Amino acid sequence: MKRSLFLVCTLFLFLLSACGEAPGDDVAATFRGEPISRELVALYQEYSDGSPSDRDIVNLIVSQQILKEEAEARGMTATEEEVQQFLQDTAYASYEMPEGKAIIDEYCQSQGITFDQYIERLRQQAPATIVKAKLEEAVAREYCERNNIPFDALNPTNDVRQAIADYETGLWDENKKEIKYYVD
Repeated sequence: MKRSLFLVCTLFLFLLSACGEAPGDDVAATFRGEPISRELVALYQEYSDGSPSDRDIVNLIVSQQILKEEAEARGMTATEEEVQQFLQDTAYASYEMPEGKAIIDEYCQSQGITFDQYIERLRQQAPATIVKAKLEEAVAREYCERNNIPFDALNPTNDVRQAIADYETGLWDENKKEIKYYVD
């Protein structure tokens, strides 16, 4: 479970970090004029289970960007303490386990970076992951308040999970027209 969470969080962080790369021949898509590189799409392919299409990967990258922007618009930020806790719960905890250490070391070697550089990359992108989680919690709380049901962050009901999914779908529907694809 921790390994899966770590891999998803790590991938999300690296996906967000590459959204602002300079445009060129390696552009898979643009979102609001900002390029999403084919290299980023390929990186995701390496770490994905199954074989999502390049277009599906672009959609994932864009949806994560949309959620980050929505959280920021609501004034949600990440404190340094939250960033430190995130790093402790993901990278450092995974690195203490033999399997997690092997995965991180392999990734660092493939990227030509040290563990400290890896941690710095995560540190730079951690706020986006944290504010996304805060946004989802806020949406869940709002749903519970509107429906006079108790809020339980650890065990959300199916209705609460559906409310979060519906909210995210609504944001996607409002923004998807801003994507220009150069991949299938």
